[in-house]
Amino acid sequence: MIIDSLKRAVFFFLRKIFKCLHFELVCHDDDNDTDDDDNDDDDDGDSDDDGDSGDDDDSDDDDGTAMLLPALLTVHELLVDFDDTTSYPLLW
Repeated sequence: MIIDSLKRAVFFFLRKIFKCLHFELVCHDDDNDTDDDDNDDDDDGDSDDDGDSGDDDDSDDDDGTAMLLPALLTVHELLVDFDDTTSYPLLW
C-alpha cells in the first residue's frame, strides 16, 4: 500500500514536470522571430549585431529541442493514462 502511494506520488510529480516542460518548449518558443526588418545598426553588413559578417543564425539554435520533444511527448503519453488507479503504465 505504501509502495502504491509512492508510485502515485512519483507519477503525479513527473506528470506535472512534463506538462511544464511541454508548455515551455511548445508554447513559449521565443526563438521563432518573425521580425524580418533589415535594420543594420553595425558596419559589418549583417543585422545580428554580433560583430561577424555571417548569417543571422545564433549558435544556440541547435539546443537538442528537436530530439527532446518527441521523447518528452512519449513519456507524457504514458503518464496521461495514470489517472486510473488500477492500471500502471509500463515504466516499472
